[in-house]
This record gives sequence, C-alpha cells and structure tokens, in this order.
Amino acid sequence: MTRIHFFLHILLLWSRYGTCQSFINPIIGFFPGTSTIPSKHRYNITIAFIFPYKSFWNFTTMEEYKACGGFCSWMRQMDSGAEMAVSEINNNPHILPEITVNILRVQGWDQKLAPGNGIGGVAPVALELSELKSVIGAVGDVADQSSMITAGILSQYKIPLCGGTPNLPALSNKANYPYYFRVTFSNKWGNDIATLLRKWNVKRLAMVYDADDSESVGACLDIKQSLFSNNILILARRSYHGLSYHNDYEDIIKDFSW
Repeated sequence: MTRIHFFLHILLLWSRYGTCQSFINPIIGFFPGTSTIPSKHRYNITIAFIFPYKSFWNFTTMEEYKACGGFCSWMRQMDSGAEMAVSEINNNPHILPEITVNILRVQGWDQKLAPGNGIGGVAPVALELSELKSVIGAVGDVADQSSMITAGILSQYKIPLCGGTPNLPALSNKANYPYYFRVTFSNKWGNDIATLLRKWNVKRLAMVYDADDSESVGACLDIKQSLFSNNILILARRSYHGLSYHNDYEDIIKDFSW
C-alpha cells in the first residue's frame, strides 16, 4: 500500500503542472461505430484516441491549418488514419466478425498550446481512461515524455497503447511498459537512410541532432551504426540543445563550411 500511495502522490505532483494544458473535461467525444454487416452488431468495444484535439478539432478551413503550422495537420492526419482503420474493421466481415469498434477521443498533451510544460496533465487523463471499463485499448500520444507517463499508467491497468512515438528508446523496456507497442521498431531509421545514401552514391556526410530530445539522440545512434557498417564516413557530428532559446544555428552551419 505504501508504494501505491507514493505512486498516487507522484501523479498529483505531475498533474499540478498540467493546469495550463486545459485537461479539464479531457473527453472530446464518444463516436459509436457503424456497420452494415448484421453479425457485427452482436458485440462492441471502444478504442481511445489520444491526441491534442483542442489545437485543431474545431478547424474547418485550410487557412486555420496553415496558421497552426504543420503540427495541426499532422495530428489531424494521424486521427483520420486511425479512424479509417476502425472503419475498415467495422465494414470487413473477416476482421472481428461479431464486433463493432467505437471511438472515444481524449485530449492528450498539447505541445502546440504549451510547449515544454503541462506534460503532467496526462497522468489524470490516463487514470480517467483506466477507469472506463468499456475502453479496451488506446492509440496515439505522440510526444516522448507524455508517452512514458501514459504508457506507464495504462500498463498498470493492462490497457494496451499503440503509440505514435516510434523512436523513443526507453519505451522498448517491456518491464516498465509491458502493454506499450508501436508499428515500427525503436530507432530503426539507420538502415533506410544508409540504403538511400548508397543509391545516391553518397560516401560522406555530417550529422546534426538535438541533444535534448531522446528520440533524436536514439535515432542518431542507430543511423551512425548503420552508416559505419555501410562504409559511409561521418565527417562531423554536432549537437544542439532544442530546449534552449540561445542556439546559434549559424555557428553549426559555419562548422560544416569547409
């Protein structure tokens, strides 16, 4: 019981930093699945979509998406892709033949509205999800630190989470995140990049990565190993701190202007 009380205390501390994220009423909406196949009306299950909906959900024009930048379009595409997969399941008699899938959209950490803070707000959202007996799994949560919190909590309740953070090395630890999975392997970009560079006949290059981003660091390591095994020379590696407001990117460019 002591460990449980300690865990809940940590969650409360996390949630203090989530106030600016507007996690009040995190349930965006319940969207019942539909199917023209009679056999699929026998049972139904619910999948939660976790995305920063409050940044884009009410957008109706291309101008609004352009003003938001690439972030909102990317989030909308991921939400739409997940919805298309659910629609395919509901209208295919060979996939879950007696089941219709519903969608529950839930507010996730919003790096657009409040970058760099508010991550702890995902803790009470994940706890609220875990209490909904109808939710059998979740999709989404695209940021590294928020994914660790969400995946950690949902794993405690044995709720699978298919994440949108393919390069975070820590999430490969099945002891900590037994119910977390992803459609691509962690950090496995190196082989693809090496293949592309060989096709372009590139023999040497320089690398720049964000030292404050665990995804960037992990991907950089995998790429470096793949380039080495393919005899592609790395002339220089430079890191910068993405969380700093005082980066001198021109200095990095000058370093590569031999």
